[in-house]
Amino acid sequence: MEFQYLNKKALYCMYTTTFLTTVIVITIITAILYYTSLFSKPAVTIIFWIILGFAIADCLFGPIFRYRRYRYAIDEECIYTREGFLWITETIVPLERLHKIAMSQGPIDRCFGLSKVIVTTAGGDASINFLEYETARSITDALKKKINTIALEESHGDK
Repeated sequence: MEFQYLNKKALYCMYTTTFLTTVIVITIITAILYYTSLFSKPAVTIIFWIILGFAIADCLFGPIFRYRRYRYAIDEECIYTREGFLWITETIVPLERLHKIAMSQGPIDRCFGLSKVIVTTAGGDASINFLEYETARSITDALKKKINTIALEESHGDK
């Protein structure tokens, strides 16, 4: 089984998403602390600056680690994904358990021409993220053909 790595556009998408999330969270925390007058307390101010430092470090270094670690593979039996920065998640989904296949694009994904393939099983959902649109489309079509083949084999086996 050969693992596939992401396109460079995925790294830029990760940086954009992380930056926007960080800006929104820091803005909300700042507004809450300002309007509740908690900035006047030195301990709260120190904690705020520490959190801000960690958020900036995550913005700068998190996406590159996630990008380098993210990989996926699809073989005749399973879909494998590995992702994460501090916590690494490995997902293995047997193709015979698939119930539904979907493609999804958020607004930031669309800006970079990326999509994700979401597969649903009885146990939950799994996804392959940050794929170029054409790659996601070809994976979706290939999985659909495999699922149809498995369904036909099972229906002929029941007779």
